[in-house]
Amino acid sequence: MRWSQGTHPLQRTSPSTDLSWQAVHDLSLYQPTTFIPAFAELLPSILANLLAPTLGLRTQACHALGGFVLGCINLPSSSVHARISNIVSTFLTTPAASSPRRSPVKPTVEPGIIRTLRTTLNIVDPQHVAQGPVWALSVLASLIVLLGPLLCTDVRLNRIVSALLTLAMRNKKSSVRALASLLWRCVAWAYLRPPLEIYPEGGEDHGEVSGEQDIQLARESFWKLVKSVVDMGTGVSTVAALLGDDSDNEDRLRKALRLVRIMLNKGGQTTLDAIDIAKILVDYEHEGKPWSINNLLPHSLFSSNPGLLTADYKTLSTAVKPIFDECPQLNDIRPLTRDRLSRDWVFDELIEIWRATLGYLETPDDRSLPVSFINLYNSLLTNWVSP
Repeated sequence: MRWSQGTHPLQRTSPSTDLSWQAVHDLSLYQPTTFIPAFAELLPSILANLLAPTLGLRTQACHALGGFVLGCINLPSSSVHARISNIVSTFLTTPAASSPRRSPVKPTVEPGIIRTLRTTLNIVDPQHVAQGPVWALSVLASLIVLLGPLLCTDVRLNRIVSALLTLAMRNKKSSVRALASLLWRCVAWAYLRPPLEIYPEGGEDHGEVSGEQDIQLARESFWKLVKSVVDMGTGVSTVAALLGDDSDNEDRLRKALRLVRIMLNKGGQTTLDAIDIAKILVDYEHEGKPWSINNLLPHSLFSSNPGLLTADYKTLSTAVKPIFDECPQLNDIRPLTRDRLSRDWVFDELIEIWRATLGYLETPDDRSLPVSFINLYNSLLTNWVSP
């Protein structure tokens, strides 16, 4: 096979083998400091191959992109991340080239990747992984992470991703909906990442807001997407992430407590999870694990060949269920410090949560409350009145 003159060695004139894309995946994991900056130059080619004419190459490009994501998140934020975010933004917002036969008065053609993701998300019985929702959600997970905080402040990107995620959550297949719920960890990750200094490619305006007030409004709008899904362990993961930061961020604390109240109203396992979270928040014997924001991103969601990209669609749940074990669990949630618990507004919020949980408890015939629940309330009162 010939190498193209004047191009990176991995940009081949023919995509007849998957060795190049496998190398992108493996080398990104092996030595991200060296290879992520180098592969950033290849990113437009990787993204373009998501729309390749062969299904095999689309799958390989998806796998390469996942490895690239895992390498990126293991590097400190830098201008490389800003460039990567810009490249992905351009890919998602640049209209497909119009056909010469198309009338010039017709509306602009939407980006090819958006049309492809929407189409594959709607396929009921794909014959190849790159024809169906598993491939689409794998690609979308990678794109969300590579966009990072830009996703929270770019109105057009926010709208694109929200529409695709909403479509995925409406899928009739429960394992596809479960897989889609995993992407909310990626959404929360993007929301909690510190902002990057972004300059749109070619000076083109992609809808990014400017000004501190506008940015804050955009982020609050994006928060509505983050909190819109709390079942299937998503709420647990988001609360763990909001409280995992060592800094005393009051806004994150408010959002975490309000998220618990949302979970209480969902019913089923989500309500039980909320009650457990309420107990953990005031339990000093519970020790939350050392936290990294990257805990929100399960490895197998991105390194998926073998895995999601090789799973039989009819038995997809066998590949999806183990990924949930890689996500933050209840024991990852940190209890609140004595200082936080002593604040009036925190106490008031926890009292409201405690009252709400009473309606969901199954009390015995003598109408007495469970001992663990009484201990929770006593702990709350003790921490509030103690200096």
